[in-house]
Amino acid sequence: MRLWPVALMALAMTTSAHAATDEGSAWRVGLGMSKVTIENDDVDFDDDTTGFEVYGGWELNRYLAVEAGYMDLGKAKEDRGISAGDVVDTYAFYASVLGSLWINDYASLFARAGILRWDGDATIDGDKFSVDGNDPYYGVGVAGLLDGALLRLEYRMGELDDVDLSLVTLNVAWRF
Repeated sequence: MRLWPVALMALAMTTSAHAATDEGSAWRVGLGMSKVTIENDDVDFDDDTTGFEVYGGWELNRYLAVEAGYMDLGKAKEDRGISAGDVVDTYAFYASVLGSLWINDYASLFARAGILRWDGDATIDGDKFSVDGNDPYYGVGVAGLLDGALLRLEYRMGELDDVDLSLVTLNVAWRF
């Protein structure tokens, strides 16, 4: 059993950070863990791995925020079929805008739109190469406010050139 979701929730519950007023602005810093899925039909590649992220941002108000961060998307390996041994190791820097719809004082739905600046090192059919680029990405999720911290569960998706990327992320953002 993986303990990182429980550890993140416990960390969020024990934080002593204090939130800015409900309608005011606030800085935020956070960290998260992701289940990363990378797919590429050209080389029959489909694998899941674990990634992490660190980020910071600014809440302009209760409904709109901007964030920037770093994501390590893990090392995905293909170990079946004719392309056995294919490996993709990817990381990205990102900037995004988040819009929130508060359901009550403690829970919200949110959407994200942003851009990834990514870099990947790959070994495909024995050939090694590096690729990089800038691509848009999107996400939707739910957030809960716990003693000044936001605990978020989110689904994100994007395309890195011809590679489909999707993440299920659990993260915590401390507000101050």
